[in-house]
Amino acid sequence: MSPKNQKKESFGHIKLKKKVSDIFERCGFVLVDTEVKLDLDEDGKDDYSFDVCALCKEDNNYFILAVECRDKKRVPGINKEISAWQKNRSTILDNKGKINVICSDKNKIVGKIFKNIIDIKLGYAFTDKLSNQSALTIRRLLQNSSIIFWDSSAVKYFDRVSTAIESSARHEIYREFNIFSEAKEPILEPAVRIRQPGYPEMFLLGMHPGLLLKIGYVTRRTSQKPLAYQRLIKPERIKNICRFFSQSKVLLPNSIILVFDDGHNVHYDKSNKLEIPIKNCSAWIIDGQHRVYGFAKTRYEKWSRTTNDNFKIPVVAFRSLSEVLQCQTFVNINYYQKKIDPTLFCDLSTITKNLKNELTWPSLLGAELNRVSPWKNMIKISEFDTKRSITLSSFSRYALLEILLGYNKKSSNYNGPLYKYAPFDTSIEFNKEKNKKAFNKQYRVLKRFFLAIENKTKDKWINFSDYSLTKTTGVNALMLVFSKILEKYPDLNLNLEQYLEHIGEVDFSSEKIVRFGGGWQGFKNFANHIIFKLNKYNQNKLKYYRKRKKITKI
Repeated sequence: MSPKNQKKESFGHIKLKKKVSDIFERCGFVLVDTEVKLDLDEDGKDDYSFDVCALCKEDNNYFILAVECRDKKRVPGINKEISAWQKNRSTILDNKGKINVICSDKNKIVGKIFKNIIDIKLGYAFTDKLSNQSALTIRRLLQNSSIIFWDSSAVKYFDRVSTAIESSARHEIYREFNIFSEAKEPILEPAVRIRQPGYPEMFLLGMHPGLLLKIGYVTRRTSQKPLAYQRLIKPERIKNICRFFSQSKVLLPNSIILVFDDGHNVHYDKSNKLEIPIKNCSAWIIDGQHRVYGFAKTRYEKWSRTTNDNFKIPVVAFRSLSEVLQCQTFVNINYYQKKIDPTLFCDLSTITKNLKNELTWPSLLGAELNRVSPWKNMIKISEFDTKRSITLSSFSRYALLEILLGYNKKSSNYNGPLYKYAPFDTSIEFNKEKNKKAFNKQYRVLKRFFLAIENKTKDKWINFSDYSLTKTTGVNALMLVFSKILEKYPDLNLNLEQYLEHIGEVDFSSEKIVRFGGGWQGFKNFANHIIFKLNKYNQNKLKYYRKRKKITKI
């Protein structure tokens, strides 16, 4: 930490400093700065320096989080720094009233900030994956000196988590740096005690989302808990759930499952109430982390005792549960319990008609087409439908959703050629006049397109045993072709039937289509093959999809 020991910074070291600084900033800490140099004896020279510093406030207490960044070249000599830390920490705290910050990169951390801190916490972050033995040795040295150890996996984890949930991640940072603040009085929640033979008792209760955001946390395999198992938080899923929670009314019957770290501090009294300490990151979230973090940035994020009873979600809580049992519970929930079938999900969306769900609009189109020729009773809408060539899910959620309608997952907006042909508004109900008009226009043009295909392919359309024309690859490839037609003719001012006159020359036999591959690559390869055929007979050529394989002449 002394400037005399500092060497010229490597690119990896500079990059790591920025990454740690970005993590702290996303977590919403009051001030974050880099290359902070401290002068304690007022001689104008720096006595201590830190790569990254962050000021955090918790229950009117101020802490400085300091992180030293290291690459492989700067690992030698770290033992001396670690051994000297507790003495250096005491020196800094003893002289905090007269600390002068000589310089910093962002000029955010100044000397007067140190006057109010009650502690300074130190951590080491590493750019490279250390060898197992080296990592184990350094980890032990740091833990024995109450210093946080972040290897490259830990840095990557907090980078992703802070990107996904932003300021809500600060509670995990508090836990990493051993910052726990506990209110004088715990919260009392009515609870039902449930017993199952051979297992610890559990409690069913309601908890405010803001309280869960404060006391709950998600662990990882690279943390101090070797049996941590939790999946990474997915920003897109958080965003979708947050959008759902932002609606005027929220119905969430699914239970969050958590276990308290200090079970002996959680009491169940004679009045059937669970006494819960208000302590940062004191409960592991076994299941439901996306639902909990989905409440961040909504009106339910803030929690106080006065708002505690305004809104609650169901929680199953354990006072004590071994780490092995926690892992086993997680597996039981996420592996053995079957997830909802995609086709059932699409079918249900046609009932709810909730346009906030991106699958609703294309599913409604697919369901409507299934009622009339040429698709009549050919699309599998429910699990009871048999002898159908394609499921509603396969019809709706690929080319129709992502290309023709142009749905963008990040922005939740539509910008595809079919959407531009007849735009709709997801902020209003499906049955509003504007949306019904757009839906009918899209439905009619899709029906017209597929009728033209059926007329040119004759018996191949209904013979899905030998031909894949109406199966997943064939249908999605055809919709990709239609997307290119709409791009060429946005108002569809052409004789569509005449343009598709020679599509019957394409070999739609299953044994031929399989050669184009599966998934999106297969869809695009086969679409390009169809476009190749159409371009032979039409003066106005369609564009091919990028990264196509060589067009196969069959």
